[in-house]
Amino acid sequence: MLPALVIIAQKGFQDHEYEGTVNGLSAAGFPIVIGSTSVGPCIGKFGMHLDAQVALSDINIADYDRVAFIGGPGAHALKDDKEAHRIAKDTLNAGKILGAICIAPTILARAGVLNGKQATVWNK
Repeated sequence: MLPALVIIAQKGFQDHEYEGTVNGLSAAGFPIVIGSTSVGPCIGKFGMHLDAQVALSDINIADYDRVAFIGGPGAHALKDDKEAHRIAKDTLNAGKILGAICIAPTILARAGVLNGKQATVWNK
């Protein structure tokens, strides 16, 4: 089984959204790979410390089963990120599952992958 890719911001990802997403994916049997702008330390909005294992620029969607973008105030830094947009487009073009939570659907919208689709996003 290919791993699930969970993309978080280097600073300010939403800890609870990360936990819920990873718990669900892990319970379904998916190994988890954490991606972010660069490899290394990431800090959640509520203080969670994680290490990104792969930089967005190094992600080849063929290596993953599905992709989830995690929200939180740090997700704003990814909404205009060209690599995040490439990953979203590549995921859909490969026919793989793509998800985003909280404010992270703005990343998908800016990537143009929500055209013609309905989405819910946190608006604050």
